[in-house]
Amino acid sequence: SSTVRDHVTTTHSSTATAAALLVLAHIPLALLAQTTPHLAQAHLVVVFAFGLYKALGSTRFLPVACVAGYITGAEVFWRMLGAVPIWEFAKYAVVLIIAVAMIRRGRLAMPVLPLVAFALLLPSVMLTAIGTNDVRFVREQVSFNLGGHLTLLACLWLFHRQVLSPRSLMMIGASFLAPITAIFALALFATLTSPLDFRDESNFATSGGFGPNQVSSVLGGGVLMAFLLLFVLPRPGRWFQAFLAVLLGALLFQSVLTFSRTGLYLSSAGVLAAALFWLASPRLRSRLLLAAVVVIVLSQALVLPHLMQITGGRVLDRFTETDPTGRDELIVDDVRTFSQFPLLGVGPGMGTEHRTFDAAAHTEFVRLLAEHGIFGLLALLLYITWTLRRLATATSPLERGLLAALMAFAGMFMMVSAMRQALPVFLFGLAAAQFALEPRTKDGL
Repeated sequence: SSTVRDHVTTTHSSTATAAALLVLAHIPLALLAQTTPHLAQAHLVVVFAFGLYKALGSTRFLPVACVAGYITGAEVFWRMLGAVPIWEFAKYAVVLIIAVAMIRRGRLAMPVLPLVAFALLLPSVMLTAIGTNDVRFVREQVSFNLGGHLTLLACLWLFHRQVLSPRSLMMIGASFLAPITAIFALALFATLTSPLDFRDESNFATSGGFGPNQVSSVLGGGVLMAFLLLFVLPRPGRWFQAFLAVLLGALLFQSVLTFSRTGLYLSSAGVLAAALFWLASPRLRSRLLLAAVVVIVLSQALVLPHLMQITGGRVLDRFTETDPTGRDELIVDDVRTFSQFPLLGVGPGMGTEHRTFDAAAHTEFVRLLAEHGIFGLLALLLYITWTLRRLATATSPLERGLLAALMAFAGMFMMVSAMRQALPVFLFGLAAAQFALEPRTKDGL
């Protein structure tokens, strides 16, 4: 009825307003945290405490999902400002909050394939433990290399069979985008206030003085989320569409300025994966073509000339460069290690000793082989099986494209940066949800 439609439109509009205000509020927060000692630490404590409070005090799904998304987006923000008590804090904070919430709700059953996959990675831990007497080293290596898989299991546990309405997706997306906007603000402020010297390498000044690869990756995750919200949400108002489009452009522009190719490549992989499925829908195909025309025109007329001016013409050289920066050598090394130690591998973190140069793994898929052996291969096959089964259960081209985008981004991230952030596993976990993308669908909120 028209009354129901009006109510849904009003609800979406108010949620969109709250989402936009949440995102924008993180710009002054970021600038204040940069100049105020201990504010970032206080922010981390408040967010974590709020997440535990919601996990313990409520049986509702959405607040926990929003906190998990927020912590994922804030991980690099906290690292930039030195607020994290341990490097992997965000991953384990997400795991703890989700575990408490699921136990509180009595939802103890986990998705079987990911649970078995994680269990298969545990036997090789004993190789790391017996390879050294340094307990701290063992703890760090196991935490660094298995923390991502534990977080992935927790996220899949949270979103498994959970139905998300457009409103729920908007709120989770805004919670994810808000701290990423804070990262953008820090990077933009540094760009505007620092002397810039662009070369054929990543730029720390335009990354807010922090690791360009991490900053670029999380900005790319924000680009993908903004893109997906633009396409899959019912129209809550053209102003919100314009807001998302401007946010997308700003995040992408800053990601390119970091001169780390990762963010642009990852977000592009997600967009292309979605487009492959959305082209099957006439309605979505027309929107995609219109968006492509707008992007091409704006890029050629405005964005690219501006980037060329800022970077002294180096931007095209940087982003057309195909040098894998040693990742190909690391892949070959890990495959060779797997052939030498096929049963259990060499143990989490111990693959470094068998690589040509001293470096942690950058490609998670071959790290599983080198450090977990045949058990890692079986775990990888189970992840792939789960992914294909989930895509097969999608009920529409819109949902299938959404899932493909999330999975492609996560897979490409793990291809080039292993599981160094919670970012890929949260997005992959989000793909476990069932998306009821019709405006009138309820999800029990």
